[in-house]
Amino acid sequence: MIGEAIKKEGEKGSGGGADAFKPGVTYVCSKAARVALRNLASGDWRHAAEDMRLSSELNSRVQQPYYHVVLSWHELEQPTDDQMVEAADHMIRSLGLEENQIVVGTHHDTKRRHVHLVCNTVHPITGKVWSKSNDHLRIEKACREIEL
Repeated sequence: MIGEAIKKEGEKGSGGGADAFKPGVTYVCSKAARVALRNLASGDWRHAAEDMRLSSELNSRVQQPYYHVVLSWHELEQPTDDQMVEAADHMIRSLGLEENQIVVGTHHDTKRRHVHLVCNTVHPITGKVWSKSNDHLRIEKACREIEL
């Protein structure tokens, strides 16, 4: 399994402004075999981007509240949607994002099954910002744990 924080072109690490939520969520959900929402008021993914944008405004200092992670399996491995969502939930806990707003979408559109996590780095109640410090190491460690 490979885990990758998707970089927004021209910026260090995964990150994007609040304007990135709409295209990110739309891409992930419109192609998804299964969608799961975490800590969002609405049960409909079509409202998730707006909820995430509004929550990101709780902290006026954060400039890049958009965080995107993809977990991919080898083409010989064909996890079920349930297994991919379970892996996404493990990644969320490993990164310390279990209270943040996240959209999860499983994809079967390539030979390699994969799951996208679009995350809001601003906590929806406290407004505290999640730190991306050492995120690549935490992603790698969580991938090994999921494989086991």
